[in-house]
Amino acid sequence: MVLDGALVEAIGYMAGAFMLTMAGMKTQRSMRLCHVGANLSFIAYGLLAGALPVALVNAIILLIHMRWFAARIRLGRSRHPA
Repeated sequence: MVLDGALVEAIGYMAGAFMLTMAGMKTQRSMRLCHVGANLSFIAYGLLAGALPVALVNAIILLIHMRWFAARIRLGRSRHPA
């Protein structure tokens, strides 16, 4: 789906804002959470603007972040069994 207009451009700027915000993060967790927001925004932007490589690369990076978060959740559970 390719759309023209201010909405697509705003999504692109939002993704960039996430990336700029990420540069100021102090912990890896908060940095990754912010990067997830950027990934989701870039995926939406890429799909709406017809820039499939942008969407694809960010989808792959998003999967990497989700794997990292899943590993941290498993690690936390193994330290504190229920």
